[in-house]
Amino acid sequence: MKHLIAAVCIALIAGGAYYGATRNAADTEQKEQTRPMRDAENAFYDAAGAKAGETEKVRTVCENFARDPAKDAEPVKSFLSKCRQFGFL
Repeated sequence: MKHLIAAVCIALIAGGAYYGATRNAADTEQKEQTRPMRDAENAFYDAAGAKAGETEKVRTVCENFARDPAKDAEPVKSFLSKCRQFGFL
């Protein structure tokens, strides 16, 4: 009986450790996949001089670029595309 209880405890501990390890690996992978997008979005906030949550400042910068006469130039088109992608336009 003691051996059976010990075996069940070991199985439960091993299962919990396996679950924890795979869950941690999945969370780490997800964070690594979203990092480039988060960094790119943070660059918009930096360019607008805005803090986290001050989307109106970023939106204003994007809108100003959208009214720029040079909006058909490639760098500005790329910037505006990213503004749309992140939902600032």
